[in-house]
Amino acid sequence: MSIRRLILTVAVIAAASTISAQRTEELLNFGWKFHAGDLSDGASVSLDDSGWRTVDVPHDFLIEQPWVTPSGAGAQHKKPSQRPRL
Repeated sequence: MSIRRLILTVAVIAAASTISAQRTEELLNFGWKFHAGDLSDGASVSLDDSGWRTVDVPHDFLIEQPWVTPSGAGAQHKKPSQRPRL
């Protein structure tokens, strides 16, 4: 019976130490560097990113691009009265 009690005590202590372990949270939303376009040496450790913009995420670079009117088969320009009824 004492072996069971010892195992139970060890299990309770192990569970209590796991539950009480402190957790660290760190925000990764700020201070990112952004460059639009391809880079031939993008994986290089010595890459100079000093000319890149600093952005916070989420960041959508398309919002800064000039507007291009959609065309082709996927583009449908309808008047408000031609909207399908749901």
